[in-house]
Amino acid sequence: MKTVENAIISTDLAMYFKKKSSFMEVVENGEFDWQSEPQKELLCGMMMTACDVSAIAKPWEVQHKIAKLVADEFFDQGDLEKLQLNQQPVVGW
Repeated sequence: MKTVENAIISTDLAMYFKKKSSFMEVVENGEFDWQSEPQKELLCGMMMTACDVSAIAKPWEVQHKIAKLVADEFFDQGDLEKLQLNQQPVVGW
């Protein structure tokens, strides 16, 4: 679960900029310790950021389809919260 949480949080570019210097140090040293949990977490986070940012390189049809799926899931989750939990979903914008 910690790995999944870290991966999700890593898509926040603020986290990328906090971790960038540590990542560049590992890259410049040319050594990666696969036994080191912090280094594995760092690499996973950087890979998630790369995947997230590179989404704009996909053809428009693919981007549009994925954005619609994400938006639909977001609104479905809000509807589920209203029905099952009798709560008004939090709106952050």
